[in-house]
Amino acid sequence: MSLVVYGHRIEVPNSACFLDPPDVVRTATRGQGTKIPKLSEVTRRDPASDWIRGHVTHTTSGTVRRLDSKSLIESVRDWAYARYNANVDHKSWTLTKDLDESTLQNSDPGTGASWHAAQVNRYTDGWELAQTQEGTLTQIQLDGYVRLCDEWSYHCGIPRVIAWRDGRPFAGMLTRALSAHGAGASLCLFYGHRNIWSANKDTGRLYAQRGAGDPSDLPFLALKAAGYMCLDVEAGDDLKLWKELQASFGLDPDGIPGPMTRAAMIRAGRYGTGGMLVARPGDETRGEPAWLRARPLAWKQRAGLA
Repeated sequence: MSLVVYGHRIEVPNSACFLDPPDVVRTATRGQGTKIPKLSEVTRRDPASDWIRGHVTHTTSGTVRRLDSKSLIESVRDWAYARYNANVDHKSWTLTKDLDESTLQNSDPGTGASWHAAQVNRYTDGWELAQTQEGTLTQIQLDGYVRLCDEWSYHCGIPRVIAWRDGRPFAGMLTRALSAHGAGASLCLFYGHRNIWSANKDTGRLYAQRGAGDPSDLPFLALKAAGYMCLDVEAGDDLKLWKELQASFGLDPDGIPGPMTRAAMIRAGRYGTGGMLVARPGDETRGEPAWLRARPLAWKQRAGLA
């Protein structure tokens, strides 16, 4: 079973995507819903930017901030949301992670930007975590979320960084997500819809697009437990880190770890074949990252990787 990134198949257990036939989708959803047809690809997207910079996590109800008492809840909510994703006309997202092990993908983030978080869309990829009717998440779901983040970070080139402050995940506004401050162009990390605010066009007053439960701290605590780097992004600690690393490679220290920065990390031989600042289990077998495979030979030659 696999998902697709930049046109390349990525093996992920208990997953199916819009390229798969119905029997694969049924298997991914634990054999339930025998009438489930082929997944539809979401086409309501904007042109993709040159590279994916950040990932935005969403939850389907955006409320309740606790773990369910059951570690696993068998569900076909991901299919219901995937079908909704394919048909609704005002928003879209890349994939849905269910309460059990399954994941269903509606679009390739490397070929277009989903309509999931307003001004940051062009620079980000967005997922939905399915919730119960009570608004809870499950432990099995969060374990799968971490594994998905491991794959996505490696193959999209998103740094394994989360926003942190005062000993916990940062739930407030990330200023650099505002349109007036780059619309997320310099936010290269995993963050939440709760961190994205907008300005009223008439008054200029700032408002949160979603509440503090979209998502709660739970996904980011799971990433921290997996070793993802916790930085005070609102204070600019991520920019400082990347500028120092870029300067050590002789690159323009702009604080934004783009493809050339990742190529330098790969050339340095200290960050593995994926150029990841934080290593995760499985990196050694993931091979050439999808973002790099999608680059033309001339670019790889300029970057010293061919």
